[in-house]
Amino acid sequence: MKMKFCAEKTFGDSWDCLKEANGELLPVIIFAECLWWLIIMLGMRFGFQGLRNWWEKKQMEKQMRQEWADKWSFPPKGKN
Repeated sequence: MKMKFCAEKTFGDSWDCLKEANGELLPVIIFAECLWWLIIMLGMRFGFQGLRNWWEKKQMEKQMRQEWADKWSFPPKGKN
C-alpha cells in the first residue's frame, strides 16, 4: 500500500485527504494514540514520584535508626 502525502492549502482539505486515504477511523485512532501517550506520561510521572518518595522514606528511616543508636549507646556519640 502506497502512502499518500496530504499537504493541501487548508487544514480542512488536508484533514479530508487524510480521512480519505486512511479511512473514517482516523480521528478515533489519533484520539486513542494521544490518550495512550497521556496515560504513559502520567504513569511515568507518578511512578518516578512514588519511587522518589519511597527512597526518601527509606533514607529517613535509616537516619532515624542511626540517631536512635547514637543516642542510646554508651558513651553517647551525639552532640553531647
